[in-house]
Amino acid sequence: MTISQPVKPMFLVVGAEKSGTSTFCHQLSQHPQIFVSTPKEPHFFSFDERFEELGMDWYYNLFEAGRHALAVGEGSVSYSYEYRQDRVISRLLKHLPDVQLVYLMRHPVQRIESIWTQIQSLGQVDPNTSFADYINQHRKHLFDNSCYWDRVNTFREHFPDDRILLLFLDELTSNPVAEYRKTFSFLGVDPDFCLPEAHTVRNRSSMHRDRRVVDSLKTNPVLKSLSHLIPSPVRHRFLKRLRVPIQPVNWNTVDVREEMKQLKDQAALILEHCQMPQTMWDIPVEPDAIHH
Repeated sequence: MTISQPVKPMFLVVGAEKSGTSTFCHQLSQHPQIFVSTPKEPHFFSFDERFEELGMDWYYNLFEAGRHALAVGEGSVSYSYEYRQDRVISRLLKHLPDVQLVYLMRHPVQRIESIWTQIQSLGQVDPNTSFADYINQHRKHLFDNSCYWDRVNTFREHFPDDRILLLFLDELTSNPVAEYRKTFSFLGVDPDFCLPEAHTVRNRSSMHRDRRVVDSLKTNPVLKSLSHLIPSPVRHRFLKRLRVPIQPVNWNTVDVREEMKQLKDQAALILEHCQMPQTMWDIPVEPDAIHH
């Protein structure tokens, strides 16, 4: 009796958080030669309880359905969290030493602002918490993970550059065909495949609906069975009422001049490394100069 070898991921989309990784992984999964796990983010190597309690067999089983794909992978952004990178890399070197890494980046300040919007939409922050309170409570995590040069170099200390693909959300948005072609070539699949939804964005937080309520409605069997009986205009009016108030970003309420200077320096280094124009990201040091 022949025992089949486990299917191991060949690539990992390791970040950065709120940099378009959900859309990116969805688009990759449209390629007939690529398989992306479900869930897209198992966070397996990041958290001790998952890694130790679930085990490698559980992890490899996520990719069993992609046994015949040329490229198999997942997209856990926590793999690039500053305070988890060392343990993630140690585990990758032991279990997936030849893995390819893909790292997406966006304007570092916009990334932080997007996180603030998302956590409110998901109900993960007290409604009375101000933007300044949130920044002060999570300052290190937010800014360290926007220091892309440091995050990339931590991976580069252990993985060669030819196994690390660095992409920019700006480029994926403005020229998706060329960027996905570059990605397909990196992953060793047909680079000429034309994505049917190259300009579609997933996991956008702009609707700001209370996700806890929406998710509970989606999983209610009675409501699911009756949903087709409800006229579309009625459904839309109901969903509109689920929108939650989102507190705006206000950098004037928090002193982040040192952090902004660090982000500016980090951005200059990563842009130079990737041969991108320094003008792509404008990062003012003074909070009152931050506008988008």
